[in-house]
Amino acid sequence: MSSRRTLNPRAPLPLYAQLRDILSDEIAQLAPGDRLPSEFEIVDRFSVSRATVRQAIAELESAGRVHRKRGFGTFVVHPAASVVWRLQSEQGWYEEMTRAGHKVSTRVLHLGRDAAPAWVVDALEMTTNVAIRLDRVRSIDNDVALFVQSYLHPVLCAAALEVDFTDLSLYTWLRENCELRVMGGTRTVRAVSASRREASLLELPAGAPLLYVEAVSVSDTQGPFECYQAWHRGDLASFRVVVGAGV
Repeated sequence: MSSRRTLNPRAPLPLYAQLRDILSDEIAQLAPGDRLPSEFEIVDRFSVSRATVRQAIAELESAGRVHRKRGFGTFVVHPAASVVWRLQSEQGWYEEMTRAGHKVSTRVLHLGRDAAPAWVVDALEMTTNVAIRLDRVRSIDNDVALFVQSYLHPVLCAAALEVDFTDLSLYTWLRENCELRVMGGTRTVRAVSASRREASLLELPAGAPLLYVEAVSVSDTQGPFECYQAWHRGDLASFRVVVGAGV
């Protein structure tokens, strides 16, 4: 990144806003995934404080132009439109992304029997409050994209406790091993701010915008078998809902 544009201390626009606009114009010439110069390099180039640089970058991140990876730097984001998930699809996120040509990877944080929230117990029509809980952080094209916490029916999905779901599609495994296929259910979406835990897992600042999905999946023969909560990065996710008869 190089430019002859400079900051004007006498201009009515604050220095951080001037810097934000210059960086924004330069980012437009870069490709998704390109790394921006370090904060120290920008400080040296524009002769401004590190606080000014951080504020300018924070505004670009809030606008969805860049994202910061702790210990790695600041990178141009992938256009949200290129990471689209058909929300009402019977396919899972993994299938949707790989079918679109993206590289998907998964890090399993937890798999075991745990107490489930009341809404999960009700949705899965369980006679106990203990379900199989699977926590995963999922990445797309090497960028952390979402944190998902899945609750599986303890009887219908009991064999899942013995499986390593690293880089494995949960829905594909359930179809092939438990004869459970998503044939209906609900998907609820709302905007939320990242808690400290979610921000840490998704490599975002606390309070960053996220798209939260709460879901119940129902099979054609066995009834409800899975619930999940997913926190998607707002700068990488886009949901598409198809409208039409029989969809």
